[in-house]
Amino acid sequence: MQAMTKPTYTAIVQHAKNGKPAIVFVPTTKHTRLTAVDLMSYSSVDNEEKPMFLLQSVEEMEPFVSRIKEPMLNKTIQFGVGYLHEGLTSTDQAIVKTLFETGWIQFENAHTDYSVTDLLQMMGDATWPLVDNCGKCVILCHAPRKDYYRKFLDEAFPVESHLDHYLHDNINAEGVSHRHLSDHLSELVEITLSDLEASKCVAIEDDYLLSPLNLGMIASYYYISCTTIESFSSSLTYKTKLKGLLEILASASEYELLPIRPGEEELIRKVNQSPAVLL
Repeated sequence: MQAMTKPTYTAIVQHAKNGKPAIVFVPTTKHTRLTAVDLMSYSSVDNEEKPMFLLQSVEEMEPFVSRIKEPMLNKTIQFGVGYLHEGLTSTDQAIVKTLFETGWIQFENAHTDYSVTDLLQMMGDATWPLVDNCGKCVILCHAPRKDYYRKFLDEAFPVESHLDHYLHDNINAEGVSHRHLSDHLSELVEITLSDLEASKCVAIEDDYLLSPLNLGMIASYYYISCTTIESFSSSLTYKTKLKGLLEILASASEYELLPIRPGEEELIRKVNQSPAVLL
């Protein structure tokens, strides 16, 4: 992991020019400190007169620096390099976030576990809405994982069935004749196709000719649930206003699969109580 620190520093210098903010995600809490220290060292070597990532004067930073309890963070923040992990106090986390969001420090280092949804969120953090015209995301990984990430970024994520993992249990649970099992599967297929036809994802002709419709092709291409695309289609009209659009988007079944991360409960509670969401 530490072998990637130098390429990370090079990528920041190359892409985050003119004070543009940069966020680096690392897999463990330990690496947040190690990466921050290494980046601080690289920046101080390249520019001894003024810390490269510090966008305000040392005097202006002093009131914030003096309130930071974490010794290592207290040191790196003076070079414009902050970091976040669960072990920091709420005050230290708030100071780092404030300095980064207001543009006083250029660099923030965060600890997170990598899942597909996390990678998508990292890519989304590469730009500031209504501020940046474009953003850049650099993924540093081991060579064997390079093709996987390239495929993930360039192609639609595959829909995989797990029926084969539980087929033995399902068949055993039937405990009936082959004929009964065949009838059950046929009925299951008919009900599924009937639901897809009702949601206007497919068309069925002469009881056996199956053809995809626009909604079905859109759902398949963008990896959207058929229930979500049906909800969008039935709810959206040319008169739908902003509040209605937000309600329709929020009703997507995909959100049910996203778990709430530790510490987000309080943030969600504050957002729900905020007048800004009462449109």
